[in-house]
Amino acid sequence: MRRTGALLVLVALGAAAEAPSDAAVELSQLRESAREALSTSCGRCHDRTRSTARPAALRIFDLHERDWSARVTDVQMDHMVERFEGFRMPQADRVAVTRFLDAERASRAALATPPVDAAAAR
Repeated sequence: MRRTGALLVLVALGAAAEAPSDAAVELSQLRESAREALSTSCGRCHDRTRSTARPAALRIFDLHERDWSARVTDVQMDHMVERFEGFRMPQADRVAVTRFLDAERASRAALATPPVDAAAAR
């Protein structure tokens, strides 16, 4: 009986470790919505499959990559938002991109480890 209980706990822990969290799933969905929104306004330079793609733009992000936002810094995220007006991005697209950027920033902040205070560690 004890082995069965232990086995059930291990199976449950394994399943939980493999299942993506709700937050990760939501972030992934927001990333895909943002990719679609950016495709029209930014894909010309930021999609390596297009003949108009620019190497400098692709170094920042490539919409063809699965996790296209992985290399985008916080400063670059701010710059993306500033460029909405210049590209005359539709409001619905702006909302989709902004929602993703906000969620991405929150995710990165949650993963960041606060610096260890040397005085408190003693």
